[in-house]
Amino acid sequence: MLYTTALIASVAACVAAVNDNTWIAPTASDRRSPCPMMNSLANSGYINRDGLNVSMSSIETALLNVVNLDPAVTALVGAVAIKASTTGYADTLNLDDLDKHGIIEHDASLSRGDWLDGKGDNHKFDAAIWTNTAAHFTGDTISIEDMAKARAAAVARANATNPAFNFGAAQLQGSTLECSLILGVFGDMTDGNANTKQVRTLFEQERLPFEEGWTKPKERIVISGIQNLSKKLLAVAV
Repeated sequence: MLYTTALIASVAACVAAVNDNTWIAPTASDRRSPCPMMNSLANSGYINRDGLNVSMSSIETALLNVVNLDPAVTALVGAVAIKASTTGYADTLNLDDLDKHGIIEHDASLSRGDWLDGKGDNHKFDAAIWTNTAAHFTGDTISIEDMAKARAAAVARANATNPAFNFGAAQLQGSTLECSLILGVFGDMTDGNANTKQVRTLFEQERLPFEEGWTKPKERIVISGIQNLSKKLLAVAV
């Protein structure tokens, strides 16, 4: 009886450890995406840790609970992202489905290589590319101007090295939205000023930077706020 009780307690403890939001590095069989935020959510168990059959509803819930992102924003982007799904269901995707070029993933990433007509690695963290990006983040915080210059440098690099470079209006919009979210989540939606150490943690470790002092934004991040910050990014002369 004592053995059975101890065994049940041990199993329960193991299940609790797996189901909590402790950061755990992905295994070789886990699926991951080109997006450090999505990967961080999976690494901490806010969405399926294996990255398989992730429902849009679970992504909406995770982004709302963790970064205070309005579900309307997630639904808007998700409606595009779900087009890449290979699960066979209309409301789920595998994280590596987001590798598919030209849907959500685009050239001139801040931390990933270009697709290069299928010859490039567009989903794994590229330390050299990120070093070029982070060279613009020299202070304790990342301003709107810093981010605009980093994005422009990424575009210039990709344009110079990718013979199939494609960065039209849709790619510009997606890239600007991503940069705005980085500034807003780790700074604020008015002035940016994202915490540099926290942003580096997200990209370099694919870990939510709670240990670095980050907390969930108090104000809900909504579409209008992202649009306003995007306009400020685009207005910077680079």
